[in-house]
Amino acid sequence: MCIIYYFSHQPTTESSELSMGITKIIEITVEKVAPNADFITENIRHNVRR
Repeated sequence: MCIIYYFSHQPTTESSELSMGITKIIEITVEKVAPNADFITENIRHNVRR
């Protein structure tokens, strides 16, 4: 619960940078595990931002 509270009160730029970093890590991991996967970054970014 504390983590949710902490993340929900981050400034917009800080929150965006964190989300982009997490999305990049997911993207790199998917490319290593399934290099031929049809991966759409925007779909992941939307879910990470929620």
